[in-house]
Amino acid sequence: MPRTRVKSSDALGIDLDDGRVLYLPGDTITGAVFRQQTIVSPEATVSLFFHGRTKTLFVVSTGQSTVVYRGRFTLVNISQELFSGPLHIPKDSDKRREWKFTVKIPEKVDPSLLPPFIPHESYLNPATVDMDAMSLPASFISSRGSDQAFIEYYLEVKIRFQKERSWVEETAKMPIRILAHPHPPTDPASTSAVRIPRSITSQRLLPGMENAHLTAGQRFKKLVGASSVPSLAFHLELDLPNEIHVDQCPVPIMMRAVPYWPSTHEALKNQPQKVRLVDFKATLESRCGILCEGFSWAISKTSWKQKMVLPTGGQGQAGTIEIPFSSEGPAIDIGQALDLWVESEGKNSAAFQDFTTFNITLKHKLYWAARLEIAQETIYFNGVQDIVILPATDSSDAPDYIESEPLPEYETDSSKEAVDRKGKPPSFEEAQRTEETHKKTSNSKGK
Repeated sequence: MPRTRVKSSDALGIDLDDGRVLYLPGDTITGAVFRQQTIVSPEATVSLFFHGRTKTLFVVSTGQSTVVYRGRFTLVNISQELFSGPLHIPKDSDKRREWKFTVKIPEKVDPSLLPPFIPHESYLNPATVDMDAMSLPASFISSRGSDQAFIEYYLEVKIRFQKERSWVEETAKMPIRILAHPHPPTDPASTSAVRIPRSITSQRLLPGMENAHLTAGQRFKKLVGASSVPSLAFHLELDLPNEIHVDQCPVPIMMRAVPYWPSTHEALKNQPQKVRLVDFKATLESRCGILCEGFSWAISKTSWKQKMVLPTGGQGQAGTIEIPFSSEGPAIDIGQALDLWVESEGKNSAAFQDFTTFNITLKHKLYWAARLEIAQETIYFNGVQDIVILPATDSSDAPDYIESEPLPEYETDSSKEAVDRKGKPPSFEEAQRTEETHKKTSNSKGK
């Protein structure tokens, strides 16, 4: 179940204006279809198509046999005729023939292309979802081993012409990427409050004993939990976001330690304590679920997980962050202090926004772990919660060409005719000169 790759040659190709490859639903794609290869035909047609589809694949191997399940839904299918009539491109012509085109990307899925609904074949139920108002989903790809799921959009052009009393057809393809519309942040942002109780015992909790060296007797009393060793009870309180935007920086996470005096030793009551954040780690987990058509009415389901640690700009600086120890004072935003951010990856990994379409769904969880230190005592905390990943808040620059995007793969034509058209492969010296030119160009762009 390969994704669509770029297919272009002198026989037929597609050029997009300004090399643009990223679009939003509702945008307009402009470019030109071209042919430079010689042709003399009394009748020819050039047609352009814009396709959008979701595809899934699930492979089950029993050791003796392998069963492949597939799922597919067509989202959009637009066609237009660019040319019809006699076509003549002379031999050894330096100029290529071009046909300009304009394609308006729909905002919505075309419900007329969808198959009759069967409840167990789709995550979406038309009884609860307005199919006529369903937004076009963003381009997406995820895989685990042989299992795959992707949403793709591409342009396809066909030229059909008469040659020696028969008809010949050539095709060209150009994938594009559709992004989700930006999602403005909510104000106030939705959060979940987490409250985790803990207690510690240590002689260093007493005033003036913060840096004291404990004797063997004191360490023994602490080890056996003697009543003479003071104990401090408190709650770690966090406000965790329920939603995170792709590329959000920083991710707000509020934290404070709140003393619980009823379970605290008399000598420690109303005494301030220094609470330090030694380490904090946040991990985003995505779960991609897919549906595939099986034998007869059966439907095969599977899912897989991908995890990504949210990077921080303040690596190694967590130990310098002091957490408020108060029941009345404000909490500290450790997300801002650590410069915690969400990294969007080109192949739509764990940072891709939540969505559900007919045969693919993507959901997220946020795992976090913190290590605090009070009076040289280390306390560990961790938790997990469901979280929604939203599209970026601003996509004003998103539709422009991005040089960091991976270069598209090309379909290759290994026919004898294609080899003859392309000629012999370059010599070692020619290839070396080409490589040096490429390096110089790349270095100049990086400056």
